[in-house]
Amino acid sequence: MGSSPSRIRRSSHLISISRFNHSPGNLSNQYRSNTVCPYCYRLTRGNENVDDAFQITLQKLFPGAYGLEEFVFQTKQTLVPKGFYPHVNTLVCIGLCRDEITSPFEEKIEAMWGCIYCHHFLVSSWNSLSRNV
Repeated sequence: MGSSPSRIRRSSHLISISRFNHSPGNLSNQYRSNTVCPYCYRLTRGNENVDDAFQITLQKLFPGAYGLEEFVFQTKQTLVPKGFYPHVNTLVCIGLCRDEITSPFEEKIEAMWGCIYCHHFLVSSWNSLSRNV
């Protein structure tokens, strides 16, 4: 490569290669991961292995853990035979962190069981709540 930049078209990414010889073949391994495009350094889409890696890690660290859908389904399968019916005679109470990451859990529970009573707390709130119960 000379001092004038040349252009290469790879997988619909147009990149410039300068005199510093940053050709795709010379990129460091950090840019060769499944999540970063080696040509434009943007996150890539459609990584099929990401979900598999997540599931493998989840089962390794938390064997037997349920996913969100399975957990909600299992609550119904467990409680209906005991006389607790969704949207009829059951008030669900859940305690969650106030973080938005728990929103899907709250929404799925409410969709299955109807109105819920949700106590949002932080760790320090749990300590004070547990002392009063």
